[in-house]
Amino acid sequence: MTKLAYDPQLARYEELTTNALYGRRSNELLAVAKLCPDILIEIFMTVQASFLERYEEALISYNHDHRAIARFGWLTVTHVCHYWRTIALETPKLWATLYPVPAAWIQEFLQRSRGAPLTLRFVTPDSFHEVARLEHETSLDLALQALPRAEQLVLRIPEASLDRVHRFATGQDLGNLRRIVLQNLTQCYDSEREEHSHQLLKFDCHPPSLTHLAIANFPIRWNERFFVPTLTHLTLQTHDTASSRPSFLVEPLLKMLSTLPRLTNITLGHMFKHSSDAWAAASGASVIQLPELREIDIWDLCGPMTYLISHLQVPSSCRIALHQAPNQPALRLA
Repeated sequence: MTKLAYDPQLARYEELTTNALYGRRSNELLAVAKLCPDILIEIFMTVQASFLERYEEALISYNHDHRAIARFGWLTVTHVCHYWRTIALETPKLWATLYPVPAAWIQEFLQRSRGAPLTLRFVTPDSFHEVARLEHETSLDLALQALPRAEQLVLRIPEASLDRVHRFATGQDLGNLRRIVLQNLTQCYDSEREEHSHQLLKFDCHPPSLTHLAIANFPIRWNERFFVPTLTHLTLQTHDTASSRPSFLVEPLLKMLSTLPRLTNITLGHMFKHSSDAWAAASGASVIQLPELREIDIWDLCGPMTYLISHLQVPSSCRIALHQAPNQPALRLA
């Protein structure tokens, strides 16, 4: 009698191995297993971005069922077939997005990304329960240890959580950063803190050569070091309720814009608290030239919008869209 008759476990193993090899060979004959790697990588990246957006929306809306599915849903691309899994594991940029996952996953993503430029993408609602907040803060701390590798920093967090970023950014060379998105998810926003606010991000070394900057609901100082001449896309938004908006003046805003000659896209939302803010202290404001501007969208009071636009000199092909507040839709920052 053969050995297999006396060793059913070995027989079962060989049966499973044969079936797996047969299944792999069958998959290799399918059209999806013949797609070139470049196309597959684009598919993988699109699937990942879609699931991460759904995950972040679930975090904000406290949809626990949706959150569990979206958190790791994009990883299903590695389960389709052996070919897809091989391509996915050999694509460092697919693993270069760090977001709120357990610490072991952060370490695995860092290893699989193999030195590729990182995207740090963290959403932590202000009213998170303690266990979830602790997990998010732990994963954020691990991700921030790799901050010098970061090319994009997307943080939708309570204002107090910026202290964690400052702690890890101190003394670091952040020259690789090209895109920063900061959204304050603090539920009770104190506009009076504006005049006493500290810098949002402190750069001990030279500020990075940013091209994209978006800030929502954080106190803004016009001398922030991330308003750099390399910026091409700028989005600034404050809370849409008049009582919580800071009192910005047009002259400092124009002065800041004059230092950003490469801007191609500007989006501003609820920057002025009163119509009189438009011309307050702006008698000496001069016309600012933005020769590369292609689009400008503003949601605000009529007076400030008109005054601001009248002090900008832009190409005739520039698309200008003015929307009277409070008709601003939810701003997409990420």
